[in-house]
Amino acid sequence: MDGERLNPEQALARLKSSETSLESEHHSGKLTIFFGYAAGVGKTFSMLKAAHRQKDFGIDVVIGYVEPHGRSETESLLSGLEVLPTCGVQYHEVTLQEFDIDAALARKPGIIAVDELAHSNAPGMRHTKRWQDIDELLSYGIDVYTTVNVQHIESLNDIISQITGVVVRETVPDEILARAEEVILVDITPDDLLQRLSDGKVYIPEQVQRALLSFFKKENLLALRELSLRTTAERVHDDVETARFGLAASQPWNTAERLLVCVGPSPGSRKLIRSTKRLADLLRARWLAVHVDTTSSDSLPVSDKQRLVDNLQLAESLGAEIVTLSGADVVEEILDYAKKRNVTKVVVGKTGLNRSTFYSRPSLSERLIRSSSAIDIYMIQGLEGPEKDAFKGRQLKIFTSGWSLMLLTLFLTSCLAWLFQVYSIGPANIVMLYLAAVVFIASRCRPVIAVISSFLSVLLFDVFFIKPYLSVGVEDTQYLFTFIVMLGVSLLVARLTGKNRSQAEISRRNERRLESLYHLNQALTGFSDTKSIGPVAENVIQELFGVQAAISIADANGRLHDVCSHSAAFASDTKEFAAIFWVYENGKKAGVGTDTLPERQALHLPLVATSGIVGVLSLKLNNPSQISLPETRQLLDTCCKQIALAIERNRLRENVQNSHVLAETERMRSALLSSVSHDLKTPLSAITGASSSLLEIDVRLPEETRLELLETIHDESERLSRLVDNILHMTRLTSSTIEITRDWYPIDEVIGTVLSRVARLSKGRCITAEIHPDNAIGYFNASLLEQVMENLIDNAVKYSPSDSPIKIIAKTDNNGLKIEVIDSGKGLPPGEEQTIFEKFVRGTSEKSDTRGTGLGLAICKGILKAHGGVISAHNRPEGGAVFKLTIPFSTPSTLCSICEGDDII
Repeated sequence: MDGERLNPEQALARLKSSETSLESEHHSGKLTIFFGYAAGVGKTFSMLKAAHRQKDFGIDVVIGYVEPHGRSETESLLSGLEVLPTCGVQYHEVTLQEFDIDAALARKPGIIAVDELAHSNAPGMRHTKRWQDIDELLSYGIDVYTTVNVQHIESLNDIISQITGVVVRETVPDEILARAEEVILVDITPDDLLQRLSDGKVYIPEQVQRALLSFFKKENLLALRELSLRTTAERVHDDVETARFGLAASQPWNTAERLLVCVGPSPGSRKLIRSTKRLADLLRARWLAVHVDTTSSDSLPVSDKQRLVDNLQLAESLGAEIVTLSGADVVEEILDYAKKRNVTKVVVGKTGLNRSTFYSRPSLSERLIRSSSAIDIYMIQGLEGPEKDAFKGRQLKIFTSGWSLMLLTLFLTSCLAWLFQVYSIGPANIVMLYLAAVVFIASRCRPVIAVISSFLSVLLFDVFFIKPYLSVGVEDTQYLFTFIVMLGVSLLVARLTGKNRSQAEISRRNERRLESLYHLNQALTGFSDTKSIGPVAENVIQELFGVQAAISIADANGRLHDVCSHSAAFASDTKEFAAIFWVYENGKKAGVGTDTLPERQALHLPLVATSGIVGVLSLKLNNPSQISLPETRQLLDTCCKQIALAIERNRLRENVQNSHVLAETERMRSALLSSVSHDLKTPLSAITGASSSLLEIDVRLPEETRLELLETIHDESERLSRLVDNILHMTRLTSSTIEITRDWYPIDEVIGTVLSRVARLSKGRCITAEIHPDNAIGYFNASLLEQVMENLIDNAVKYSPSDSPIKIIAKTDNNGLKIEVIDSGKGLPPGEEQTIFEKFVRGTSEKSDTRGTGLGLAICKGILKAHGGVISAHNRPEGGAVFKLTIPFSTPSTLCSICEGDDII
């Protein structure tokens, strides 16, 4: 066994097995799951019994958490075992007792028993699920015993819901079950479980009747029991396969029956397929229908190619897994594949074409029986009567093809050898000439013809070129050795040449398939738009198969629109359109060469992805034989899967993008409402209060108080006006592409206008401006730049002390206008120099009355970008922040806003 070469599957299985072993020994603990189909089958009881056995062996065993459910026999088993204290969690005025994972990690026993793997922990615990607690215990090298029912397995959740009508909320990922070192099935009959339930050994009496009327119906329990048995059996089967591959077993292990039927173009294959189906049903076994594609497949008549396709379709319709292999030796390929798939029985036909000559090779069935080893071979009579004689005639015709080429080649070689002899060229050169002829024949004809040519070449050399001529005898006995060597070399050369020819042809065929799929995959991955996939895939399919192709893609709502709209071959063909809709609705192929709508001129194939049918591929064939070969059909099916996956991939990408846009839009709207509602309410409340005081007729207010109230109304109205202006500016900037009008303006006038406008808001703050040179001008939109400056000064006033100065520095150079607004506040939080320019982002102020929507700086950035400029911010070493903006003198083209891709708020 050590000297045998491992195939890739065996090597991977052995590597996986060794990695798992190392991991279990050096990194994590071992998980043992006590598995059942319903509450009350005895999982906790069996777990505690196992814990006692381990303790008797000297293992440090503790109980982390066990829920006895009032069962006396379970509670009795807790005695004699160390039980960790539970953790009390307050939840809705109720104290819940939960598994204390910290206490378990501090104790760190050899084995800990934790009941109810699928349990959801109370809010406030470290993990939301108990299986996460157990996963952490395993990571610390602690072995864990736990329990779970089949209805809690995630992949079976929808099946359980369909069977029982109960949606199970607490589930466990399948990965946890797969990671378990051991799964112990705890099983009793449904009748026994119902009796235990009636006796009050599962639930308290108040819950028994309700359980019997819902989940614990006998038909439910039968189905759940079968699911638990199947789940456990599948896990055991996976373990067997891993062990078999890990040991590089050369023979199948008959732990489960699996059948393989050999399918060819023979009419008798249909009988083999039906017989194998009946045998598989009898044995309750899976079965494979296998065809081996050899170099002789191309020489088959069209009728035989079509019959082969029909045979494979029949097997697929009966539930077989279709497999097409490539190789020169049919028997070798079948047996290698059978051993890899753990096939226990091979079904082959007995055609009656027995050997009748000494040079005939053993039949397929004879070679299978000779080489099958531990695999059983079932031989079934395939052909009878006239059908048998007709197929035998075709086989003999195929067998004799190539004879004329062999005879012609040997005749011409003999003529050339006669010329060699006339011109006294030695016999050694004539021998080489015949060897060359054998190589040529072997490279062009079937192996049996090459073997016959080897014998004939020796015979011709002896009869015509060795004395006595025209006789098989020889005068010089040394030529006998020459004949033997010549025959041996000829046979070896013929065999090697024929084998190399077959392998080269198969390699070229596989290379063409891989190249085709690679070309299709490359073409499909280059597009992110689902609508673009159709025309590209159509062109590739047309190049690969030489047919007219059209693809109909369903929209996101599952409706088939624009059926073959961009294909002239299917334009206005209502019959083909009806076939396309039928294929899309039913998920089955239809059209020419199928059993559904065979009178149609096109073949329609469903594009099936993991989420369902996403479209239909339509092929208009000039001749059905264009896709009659099994390997061509297999390549076409693979192309359909690739196209379907590409459509699904792009659709998922579009869904993610749409979801992101919707989520971002919703976030923006929520942020706007949250911010604006407060900033609208505050000034409105002030205005309402001040105006109501002024309107009170009975109260005479002093003149100073009246002026203060009027000033409050004025200030808060201006605040509302600025808020509305900011929202309108932001909406304008984010709604579409904008184009601004720019001109040359003096910078001192713009800054003076802004300072006079914010004089009331600055509340006497010291704001100075430096302009270099004094007569500097800039190229900008004056009203928009004033808005930017007003927002920056307002921001400096809010986020700096009331007695600190604010400084504005403006200067020009050859590149454009540069303006800095400098304050003496706390500065910007580290790392937020860029994020503060995002919408609804607000800084932290020392002032309690600081209000704002977080739109001001975002508007500044949008306006600067519309000017082709930039705005940035950084902290000063001596304290405070600097906001720096740059506007170039060059005239920009129409510019998009900063918020490209954002939705309108």
